[in-house]
Amino acid sequence: DLCAFGATVHVFQVNNTAPAGRFVGKLTPPDPLLSYTYRIVAGNSLGHFTLNTTSGEIFTAATMNSALVNNYTLVLAVNASNGWSSTSVTVSIQVIEFNFFGPVFMQSSYTARVFENNRNFTALLTVRATDADVGVNGVVRYSLLNHQSDFYINPINGTIYAMRNFSTEVEPVIIFQVVARDT
Repeated sequence: DLCAFGATVHVFQVNNTAPAGRFVGKLTPPDPLLSYTYRIVAGNSLGHFTLNTTSGEIFTAATMNSALVNNYTLVLAVNASNGWSSTSVTVSIQVIEFNFFGPVFMQSSYTARVFENNRNFTALLTVRATDADVGVNGVVRYSLLNHQSDFYINPINGTIYAMRNFSTEVEPVIIFQVVARDT
């Protein structure tokens, strides 16, 4: 029974700059004692993929461009060498963006003033970084490198909060570092 191919949909990813001939993925047959033949029966009307009919390896047949198509769904017919077992397998190929750029802060440093006897969880300032990538690679997340017990940064919008009361006599200046990362 070829239903043992496992997942309902097999998911592979390929970079959007992948040239023709790039390996995408391989189906693992359920019974290593049998040989199988594979054939693309749907989802390849643009001819962007080739399939090794005996190994089940999928390759790009054209340079990928996620701006045009970012997900392909192929249906493969799989036949076992015993002649009586056959099935179809769905393969989803996601074309993912290459991460060309890193986040860049809008300013090289930020300054905020904390007043004596401030309330806990007082918003102090918001830092902002941008990333020239598009899609998921352009999403910026923020974190603190130090003083995590004194300050909290919202990882999504970059707003920094004081987590305790500060005394300007004891701590006239606090310097901490913020990191911006893309996903």
